[in-house]
Amino acid sequence: MFPWLLLALSICSCPGTGMSPAVPPRRMDSVLDILDALESPARGGSPGTAVALGRGLGVCSTPGCQAVLGEPPSTPKRPSALTPGQWQLLTELLRRDPATPELGAVLAPDGSTVALGPLLAGIEVGLRSGGFGPPLPTLDPPADPLLAVTIAEALGTSFLLARGGDNNATTLGPSGCWDNVENPQNYTLRGPPSPVPDHVAIGAMDGVVLGVQLAQGPLPVAELLRGYYGVGNGSEVGRPPSSYRRRDFGMLVEQGRLEKEVAAVLGMLKTLSPSLELLRDMGTQEVVAVARQAAQEFSERYVECPAIVPRCLWGARPYRGTPALLRPPLGSVFLHHTLEPAQPCWTFSACTRAMRDMQRFHQDTRGWDDIGYSFVVGSDGYLYEGRGWQWVGAHTKGYNTQGFGVGIVGDFTATLPDPDTLALVRDELLPCAIRSGHIRPDFTLRGHRQLGRTNCPGNALFQEIQSWPGFQGTPVPPGLGHPEPPSCLFGGIPGATLRGVTRCVPLGVAGASPAEAVSSPPAAEAKKKEKEAMEVEALLATPQPPTLMKTYTWLTMTTVTLRGGPRKGRGVLGEPVLGVAAGLETVLQSHRRHPRIHGDLRGLEGTKPPLQLYLRSVGRRRGHSGTRAELREQDGANKPVQTDQMMTFCLPQLRQLRTQTIGKHISNQHESAII
Repeated sequence: MFPWLLLALSICSCPGTGMSPAVPPRRMDSVLDILDALESPARGGSPGTAVALGRGLGVCSTPGCQAVLGEPPSTPKRPSALTPGQWQLLTELLRRDPATPELGAVLAPDGSTVALGPLLAGIEVGLRSGGFGPPLPTLDPPADPLLAVTIAEALGTSFLLARGGDNNATTLGPSGCWDNVENPQNYTLRGPPSPVPDHVAIGAMDGVVLGVQLAQGPLPVAELLRGYYGVGNGSEVGRPPSSYRRRDFGMLVEQGRLEKEVAAVLGMLKTLSPSLELLRDMGTQEVVAVARQAAQEFSERYVECPAIVPRCLWGARPYRGTPALLRPPLGSVFLHHTLEPAQPCWTFSACTRAMRDMQRFHQDTRGWDDIGYSFVVGSDGYLYEGRGWQWVGAHTKGYNTQGFGVGIVGDFTATLPDPDTLALVRDELLPCAIRSGHIRPDFTLRGHRQLGRTNCPGNALFQEIQSWPGFQGTPVPPGLGHPEPPSCLFGGIPGATLRGVTRCVPLGVAGASPAEAVSSPPAAEAKKKEKEAMEVEALLATPQPPTLMKTYTWLTMTTVTLRGGPRKGRGVLGEPVLGVAAGLETVLQSHRRHPRIHGDLRGLEGTKPPLQLYLRSVGRRRGHSGTRAELREQDGANKPVQTDQMMTFCLPQLRQLRTQTIGKHISNQHESAII
C-alpha cells in the first residue's frame, strides 16, 4: 500500500466508523439545520426537543441556572435524526467549558458571533413562561428567571471574581476572529478570556430578546431563529432583527434593572449550598456595589456603544509598513461619505465586500499603506474597523493626527443615510468615544469639505451634521467645497467655473457619476460640450504630440501652484491641486507615448506672452512614473518662470481625472492626500 494512503487512513480513521464524521461549519445555518431535524413532527419532534437536548449536553451547568431550570437530565445519546457530524458539532457547542469558551460560538448571518448556550437557556425560559413545559420556580430572593440564566449570573460572577482576586482581571470581552468567514471552523479570542467574552454577551442579549418573544406564545425554535438572524451568511435581503439586538435589549433591560437583577442573583447564590466562597463574607452593600459596577460597564460596552467589526472579520489585508500611533484623546472627528460604493450596504456580506474594495483601491491605486478611514459605517447596523483607535489614518489631509476619520458607505450628495445609521454615529459612536477616552469631551465635529477641496461628505449629509453636537466651523455653502465636483473627477468634463461653482458635462464614460455634480448645464448645452469634448479626444488620438491652442467657454479657471525642479534627485509635480489635475490629465495620460508633450496655455491675468507647460517622465517611484512640471515663457528665449509662482490660467479639461494616474502620483508624495 502506498505510504501516503497509509498516512491518510491513520489520520481519518475513527473507531467504529472507519472515517471521521463530516462536521458542518460553525454557522448559524448549521444550527438551524440541526433544529429543523430535531423539531420535525414527522420524527416526533416539538419546539421543546432542542432545548431539552441542550440541557442534557450542558447548556445549564452553573448553580444559578440550575436553580431556575432544575437539574439537567442524563447525558443523551445521538438522535437518529442527526448525522454523526451534526451531533459532534452540537456537542461541542453546548458542553460548557470555562477554560475554552470560544468552543460554544457560531457565526450568524449578520456577522456577529453568538454563544449558543445562553441563547438556548433564554429560549427555554421563554417557552416555559409561555406555558410550554413545566412552570418556572419562584426564586428567593425574587429574581427574573430570564435574566438569571442568560446574563445576570455570568455578569455578577465575573465582577465578583475580579473584586476578590486580581483587580486587573478581565471582566468583559474580548472579541475574536474566525479562521474563515465563508467556512468557519475555529474561533480564536483576541485576548485573555473573561467569564463574559463578547460572544457570550451577544448570546445572552439574544436569549433575552427571543425569550420575551416566546413568552407571548411558543414557536418552533428553528422558525424563531431563522426569522431573527436571517438565513445564509451571504444574504442580501437587508438588515435582520438580530442587528438591532443592542437597541432591543436596552429597551427591555435598562441599566438600573440590570443592576437589581445582578444583585438579586448574587443574593440567591449566597443562599445556595454550597455557596460561592467569595460571597460568604460579603455584606449587602458590597453585593450592591459589585452589581452596580457590573451593570454599568456591561451597558456602556454592549448597549450604549455600537458593535465594531474587527479587521479580521471583513478580510482586511495587512498594513503595509509600520503604522504611526495616535495620542488620544484627540480633539476632532471628521465625517466623510465614501462616494464609491455609491449605494449604502445593508448586509454583512455587502459591507465586508465594500471594505475590501476600498482597501484595495487605497492600497493598490492610491499607494497608501492601508484603508484611509479610522472607521467605516455600514447601513447594516455595524461599524467596521479601518485604522481604528490606535493608528494614524489617511482621511483628512493635514489633520490625520488630530482626529478620527469616519466614513459612511454611500453617496450622500442628494439623499441622507437612513435614520438608524445617522443615530449610530451621532448617538452611539460619538458619546462612546468620549466615555472610552478616545476623543475629548469638547471635541469638534467637521465635514471633510471644511478642511479640504472636496464636496465630501455630500451636500445632504453636510447639511444634516450642522445640527449635531460638537459641530464647529463656518458652514460651507453647498457646491463650494470642491472646485471640481467628484463627477468631474470620475465621470465627466468640468465646465466653466462661475462664482466658485464648476459646471460638469457628463461624458457617459464607465464609472461616471453625474449625480455628484454640483450643477449641470441644460441638456442642449451638455450635448454641445460633449461634442466639443469628443473633438478634443480625437486630437489626443493623433500620433504626433498635439498643440492645444483652442480655448472653450467651458474651460475651468483655477488658481494653482506649480513647483518645478528636482526633489531628492528627482523632478516631481509638487503639491498638485485637484482643480488643475483634470487639466493636466491629458499629458499625464500621454507622456508614456510621447517623451515630451507640451500644451499652449493662454494666460488670463495679463500674462503676456502665453505660457507653455512642459511635462516629461523623470523615472519611477514605487513603480509609478513621475513627472516634472515647468512653466516657460513663449517668447523664443525659453525662459523658465519662477517656481512656486501663483498664477491663474485657463486649462482645457480634456477627460475625467483617472485616479490611477494622478491619484497615484499624489499618493506617492503624500499618503494622507485627500480622498
